[in-house]
Amino acid sequence: MKPVNPERLKESIGRVINRERTQKSSVKSFDYSDSIYVRLNNYSSRFIKISSITFIAPVGNYSKIVTIDGKHCLVLKTLKQWQEELPDNNFIRIHRSSIINIEHIDSDFNFIGL
Repeated sequence: MKPVNPERLKESIGRVINRERTQKSSVKSFDYSDSIYVRLNNYSSRFIKISSITFIAPVGNYSKIVTIDGKHCLVLKTLKQWQEELPDNNFIRIHRSSIINIEHIDSDFNFIGL
């Protein structure tokens, strides 16, 4: 083993810790009024408002988004990523395989748009 300079080691560890903090804080979270751009298939794509999403379910490394108008699309994003990015006060992960928008549940606990 080579001899270690304690000051250089301390600086290196500090850089690693700062880099991890920066990466964690760089996750962009969506506002409820934001829109995202999704591809519906090879030929069409569109913007979807975050507020119009009723349900998100996993499909492998993709996730299926269901909107209030009943449209479905696949997005290359895991539920864990969605959970980190969606507004906490509107979206809840009710199961390991589903995230719901609580704004789109009626009084009988049915999803509006499904």
